[in-house]
Amino acid sequence: GLGGNNNVESLKGGGGDGHDSPGSTGFNGSANTGGGGGGGAGGAGGAGTGGSGIAIIKYTVDVNNRQARIFQFTKSGVWYNLAGATEVEYLVVAGGGGGGADAPFNVAGGGGGGAGGFRTGTLAVTPDAAYTIAVGGGGSKATSDTVFGGNGTNSSFSTITSIGGGGAGSRSTSYIGHSGGSGGGSGQRDSATFLAGKAITGDTGVLQGHNGGEGYIASPGASGGGGGGGAGSIGQDAFYDDPQYGN
Repeated sequence: GLGGNNNVESLKGGGGDGHDSPGSTGFNGSANTGGGGGGGAGGAGGAGTGGSGIAIIKYTVDVNNRQARIFQFTKSGVWYNLAGATEVEYLVVAGGGGGGADAPFNVAGGGGGGAGGFRTGTLAVTPDAAYTIAVGGGGSKATSDTVFGGNGTNSSFSTITSIGGGGAGSRSTSYIGHSGGSGGGSGQRDSATFLAGKAITGDTGVLQGHNGGEGYIASPGASGGGGGGGAGSIGQDAFYDDPQYGN
C-alpha cells in the first residue's frame, strides 16, 4: 500500500493507494492479492484495510498434450489430490497489512500496509491425500493516529506458509511500521530514527517480500507516510514536496 499523500501511480500493485487530499481515507488493498492498505492523508484521514491472500495449485495431467489443472483458493478450504499427482506448482500469498491513519487537525500522512508474504515453487504431494488450504485475511486499518495498522494473516498449503504483511505506522505515537511478509511503512515521524517495518523470513530462512518505506520527518512541515513493502520492491520513502502537503 502507498502512504498518505503519496500519489505515485507507477508503483501501484495490489496495495491500496494512500490519499493525497487532506482528511481523506486511504484505499483498501485489492482482495486476493495480499496488497497492503493505503495510508490516510492529513486531518484525521482514515486508512485502508489490507487485501486478502490467495493460494493456487497447478499440476500436469497429460505431459504429452501439456494439459494442466489449476485450483484457485480465494478462501480457506481443502484440496483433494484425486488425480494422483506426485508434484504440484504452488503460489501462496498471505493477507496484506492495514494502513496507518493521520492525527486530527494535522496535515500529514499514515504509512501504507506491507504486502502479504509471497511464495512460489514446486512441492511433492501424495496421491489421494487431502491438503488443508488456509487463505489469510487482510490486516485491520488504523482507526486513529494512536493505533497501528494490523498485520495480515498467514496463508498456507501443506508445509508452505506465507507470512502476513506488516501493519503500517500512523502519525502520532504509533508511527512505527510493523514487520511481516513485507514491512509496513512508517507514518510521518518526529525523529531521524528509521522506523519502517522489515520483511522477515519464514521457515525456509528466505525473505518473502521487501521492507517498508520511511515516513518523512515532520520538520520543516507537513509531509507523507512511507509506502508498504511489496513482493517486487521496497516501499517508497515519503518526501517533503509542498508547503502544505507531503508526497
